[in-house]
Amino acid sequence: QSASHAFTPEADALVVPDNDPDAFAAAALRLLQDAPLRARLGAAARATVESRHAISVVAARLDAELRALPSRPA
Repeated sequence: QSASHAFTPEADALVVPDNDPDAFAAAALRLLQDAPLRARLGAAARATVESRHAISVVAARLDAELRALPSRPA
């Protein structure tokens, strides 16, 4: 499964269709030729991962979900 659900195209990633080597090559070439785009996407992707997918964030979200489950009788 791809990671496209975790990022926003053009905001924090270049997303290409699965099994499309031409699209992948075009995206890679675009990054190679555009240093400001690389820097912007890199910084935005890092911020996305840190704010949504860091272990501390995921653990807190899981803890909240588990605490919201109804208690089972002993």
